[in-house]
Amino acid sequence: MSLLVDIEVVRRDFTVQCNFEVFAGKPLAIFGPSGSGKSTILQSIAGIQSIQRGSIFCGARCLSYVETDPKGRRMLEPNSSTRLVIDPLKNSFNPTSVALHQRKVGFVRQPLDIFPHLSVEQNVGYARRENYAPRAGLAPRAGLAPRAGLRTPANHISIHEALDLVGLSGCAKLAPRTLSQGQLERLVIARILCFDFDILLLDEPFKALDFDSRRELYELLLDKSKNVPVILVTHQLEEAQNFGNQIAILQDGSILQVGSPDEVIHKPATLATAHLLRYKSFVAPGLGVICAHPELVIPTRPSFDCYSIIGTVRNSKPCGTKYEITIDPGELWECRSTGEDRKLASLSSRNSPASRSSLPDLYFFANSPMACGESVTVYLENTLIFQT
Repeated sequence: MSLLVDIEVVRRDFTVQCNFEVFAGKPLAIFGPSGSGKSTILQSIAGIQSIQRGSIFCGARCLSYVETDPKGRRMLEPNSSTRLVIDPLKNSFNPTSVALHQRKVGFVRQPLDIFPHLSVEQNVGYARRENYAPRAGLAPRAGLAPRAGLRTPANHISIHEALDLVGLSGCAKLAPRTLSQGQLERLVIARILCFDFDILLLDEPFKALDFDSRRELYELLLDKSKNVPVILVTHQLEEAQNFGNQIAILQDGSILQVGSPDEVIHKPATLATAHLLRYKSFVAPGLGVICAHPELVIPTRPSFDCYSIIGTVRNSKPCGTKYEITIDPGELWECRSTGEDRKLASLSSRNSPASRSSLPDLYFFANSPMACGESVTVYLENTLIFQT
């Protein structure tokens, strides 16, 4: 099963336009700064936000379909002889869309959907009520009556099993207000584990948890959702790298690049993408903008062809077991494995008006501290050059 998204959503500040496909077993991580439209995309898929143009398909099932006429107005019911025209700036109900509660979407969003008047187990049991009917002879769990006419799947997970998996086995009778933020996030994951969904959407689900806890819960979710499309949105690059089979870079409502984590991070397609991925950029007159990633800057010369930067140390401070060395770049050199080096350009200084596209400094990690003002040569394992 795959999820095919091709939508346009008009917001007050910009228009979200995106086109991508997510396959079951290959989670997509949408990475971008706050306010770039990540949550809008998820809300459109879930049916919370209406779209102004485009379509959303889950397998062969159409969840949303909206056409526009040549004047840019929204037309509903494309297969009908009568087409309705609606102002695209109005967030009107789309009668061709599948209703929110019929889409079978597992959605962990911010703020968390918690029912404060229900206990922990009753919050988790709400998923059972939405999808399942009790087995013959069994009373509904947690006092919640499941919908009639639906059967419980043979591979369902019970409420207490879900609570045990997420580490809340001793909290079943507690009120949500007595839990920490991290425990509330675990509660929502337990409810997702009990829910029967065709799509899983995760909107920064683990803000309050440490890395190891995040990985543990992600593995639970991915095991549960290995046969359905999964989308994670985050503004933390490390999270996108570690938990996404593919990464989509989003800025101002537009997807700049989609690919595997290695492909996107090591080969950003545009200068804007490189900046979002924390590349440091410097203006090299006659060449363009030179981009280098701090994690790929090394103090020792490699055996392969590369570029190097000669600069002076501006700051040196401890960082874990190593030292973070900040330098003011001066010259860009081309270094060949044969030992033939040549100077390519003098990089723009930090305070030069010509360096408005560049970042002020470059840093790398070394095993020992360095003195301020000391000359240093660093080597770039991966260098990008963009023409301006």
